[in-house]
Amino acid sequence: MSTATKCKRCGRIIVRNVRGEWGLPHSIVPTTLCSDGIHPHEPDYDTDDDQTGTVMGIAIGASIFDAGVI
Repeated sequence: MSTATKCKRCGRIIVRNVRGEWGLPHSIVPTTLCSDGIHPHEPDYDTDDDQTGTVMGIAIGASIFDAGVI
């Protein structure tokens, strides 16, 4: 059973992008701002600890790809 991360302001499901910012999944216009247009999305619980290292791994991979190493 997996739990979805929801924004504590708007209640919508959010995910992290490669920069580590929270945003809406499958959004046509990717934005990190909540529905009020002022505040960024924030998870409804503390998710600072990335136990699997997925976010860091994706960020490192993206930066290596952008640098043209691969």
